[in-house]
Amino acid sequence: MNMKEKFSIMARPPQEALNTIQFGRLKGKSDINPQWRIEALTEVFGLCGVGWYFEVLGSTFVDVPATEERMVYVTVAIYVKEDTGEWSKPVIGVGGDFVIIRDKNGVHGNDEAMQMAVTDGLGKAAKCLGIASDIYRGKYDSKYGWRDAKAKAEQTPEENWRMCNGNVIQVRTNKGWMQLDQMPLKWLEVMLNDPRFQDIKDFVLEQIKVKNGVK
Repeated sequence: MNMKEKFSIMARPPQEALNTIQFGRLKGKSDINPQWRIEALTEVFGLCGVGWYFEVLGSTFVDVPATEERMVYVTVAIYVKEDTGEWSKPVIGVGGDFVIIRDKNGVHGNDEAMQMAVTDGLGKAAKCLGIASDIYRGKYDSKYGWRDAKAKAEQTPEENWRMCNGNVIQVRTNKGWMQLDQMPLKWLEVMLNDPRFQDIKDFVLEQIKVKNGVK
């Protein structure tokens, strides 16, 4: 697998790895499950410590006098093993969170601030390796699902498949319309080589993995 393929293979997180942010300035955007990022790096490069690893290079604390809050910024570096066996140069990401935060309960400490800042930094570095790049490119809408899949569905002349409620794919069968995630495994495997369903091949593969218990 070349580097371009490695970059693109984990560009699109599965639906269960995405959550809609409900509050704050990012309300309506998608939050990516941090565990999925680790699984994606592992799938592409190998086990952590063998095919990839990360280091915390440093941290900086910043006071916010106006609100009596304090923030921590952490610089994280990811290293991946190249096909030659050599380790890459560091891929840098900077993450941050509040060590002291003000909310409706007043001003108090956050004992998970460093962990959350490191997780944030890992996410920033991982996107430079292609992890969830389709999210950062704006291809996903928290209300309607994947924009390109929706557009293709609207342009499909023959209704062999369609989008339902924005992000649920339905497939026409001899028994009528059926949701993709409810189809038997053997049907899904047949669909992989059916030209009528090539536009949703990635979604079919995802469902096959789910039914085989592959994360």
